[in-house]
Amino acid sequence: MNRLSGNIYSFFFALCSLAYEFIFIKAATAIQGGQVFKYNLTVSLFTFSLGVGSLLSQKFINKSPLAILFRIELALFAAGLLGPIFILMSHSMILCNTFIILVGVLSGFELPLLFKLNEDRDHEVLAWDYIGMFLASILIPLFFLRTIGLGATTILISCLNLTFALSLVRSKKSIKWLTPVPIIIGVLFTYYHLEINQFLSDLYLQKVL
Repeated sequence: MNRLSGNIYSFFFALCSLAYEFIFIKAATAIQGGQVFKYNLTVSLFTFSLGVGSLLSQKFINKSPLAILFRIELALFAAGLLGPIFILMSHSMILCNTFIILVGVLSGFELPLLFKLNEDRDHEVLAWDYIGMFLASILIPLFFLRTIGLGATTILISCLNLTFALSLVRSKKSIKWLTPVPIIIGVLFTYYHLEINQFLSDLYLQKVL
């Protein structure tokens, strides 16, 4: 992994990981209110889970780090995409916290693996990771969730995550042509964000009623 790609992956993986947490905060607020408490709880659980994930990664860091990173990103894509749906359907804070911890643990794997793939450039990878998290903390709650809503934001971020996951193994012919497909789908779903948000509202109301 060269210098530029290492920094780009670090930036976008960090952006997606923190974006999922803001999405879960929004879903948790929708079912129980109390946004300030949910924010503090999410940040605490996410930070703790990052540490757990980082420790667990040490057992796998020397076993094909690129392949492991690819699997981690696929798991993050699935958790980030399905999490809000399950949370709104169940109205369960236990399930919400479980997804928060799951995404945190998986995200904790990212930096050690990226460090392994970008040896002698740890400081740059870490810097772009922080920048990605900073941008997510501004764009997701202040722009995307307000303008296109929970559903479309979830799909857009998940598709962005999947695009970069596929690009990790784009050298395989069977995957190369698939790489841009998820983000194209994400943009299309963003265009139809009203229908997506209505679908999530229906899930929520069915549970309430």
